[in-house]
Amino acid sequence: MSTLVIRDDVDVPVGDSGASTNKIKTNYMGPCLGLLMDFKFDGTDLCMLSHYSFSINEKELKTQSELLVKILEYILAEFQHCLDIDEFKSNGKSRLSNINLLIADGDINTSKPIENALCMLNSDQNNFNIKNETADEDIHFI
Repeated sequence: MSTLVIRDDVDVPVGDSGASTNKIKTNYMGPCLGLLMDFKFDGTDLCMLSHYSFSINEKELKTQSELLVKILEYILAEFQHCLDIDEFKSNGKSRLSNINLLIADGDINTSKPIENALCMLNSDQNNFNIKNETADEDIHFI
């Protein structure tokens, strides 16, 4: 397990990601999609901003569920990168909690499929169950 060292104020360059204990910002979005997350990690309030530059080839995916799993895998990798962690559980308990996600569109047409896929998480009316889509328990959690 690594020791979490995160700065108070972070300015995230385009194409990068970062985490902060207080304030996080970026200058502009360009064509990418901004994923701003507010969460607790080991009980500490943090925020994270990621510039997602459409690294997933959505045309190869058959369903919104497949796209959602790929986006959640991306977010999971961003948590691992920004927090410099390997494990999301400690003593059988999750180290992440109270995750809130805000999507900032750079290009509304390009980002619409991702936005629609993420909306599946907020609806009880679509019979979606992440456990039916992937066996990855960390993805189930986030």
